[in-house]
Amino acid sequence: MARHLALLLWLVVAGCDHAAPAIPPAIELPVPVASAAPKPPEPGPCEKLAALTLPHVTITSARSFPASAASEALSALPASCRVLGSSHPTADSDIRFEVAIPAGDAWNGRYLQMGNGGFGGSIREGSILKRMALGFAVAATDDGHQSPGPDGPTDASWAIGHPEKVIDYGYRALKETTDAARAIIAAYAGHAAKSSYFWGCSNGGREALMEAQRFPNDFDGTRRSSPTGTPASTRGKS
Repeated sequence: MARHLALLLWLVVAGCDHAAPAIPPAIELPVPVASAAPKPPEPGPCEKLAALTLPHVTITSARSFPASAASEALSALPASCRVLGSSHPTADSDIRFEVAIPAGDAWNGRYLQMGNGGFGGSIREGSILKRMALGFAVAATDDGHQSPGPDGPTDASWAIGHPEKVIDYGYRALKETTDAARAIIAAYAGHAAKSSYFWGCSNGGREALMEAQRFPNDFDGTRRSSPTGTPASTRGKS
């Protein structure tokens, strides 16, 4: 545009005077620089847990949740970080677990692991969130196999021909969950829980007794109700 204006001015001058001035140099205008595209936000401490590396553990989801008001089913929940993962200590193992950690000052600094009922087969998220509402960082496992639906707790078909899954159900799923949950909590909070507890009823009561027997240093205390069998029971090979 500047070059065109200069030429037009020269033509006007040339038409009035035989001695036309030299064509003026083009005026250099600054070239606009395209602004850089905004960078996507950095993942927060919770979302970064998706990249956490633990022995034979896969983190499948790490999400931040805002605080929520109370409902008929649950008390008010604090903002939290919730992590889903699975552990594969053997080729036939698929131990799924969930960890829920209250954010900031809502965490009381304690870790609580919940036992499962019947033959397990699913993660009881409602039980996790109910205890998280009390301030605990909470974890639970499906006991190493997936049997969803109302018949899941009484379905033992998964055990046929799968001796490693029987061991997972008996104790290994709980130990894998304990170790993974503690590492996840420490990575998120920057420090370990100051105390740890296990709480279970029925099969969860058996699990609490088994934890005290096999891994006495893992928990500072256990609460068990109506335990099925004894820690030496052959069911589940505790």
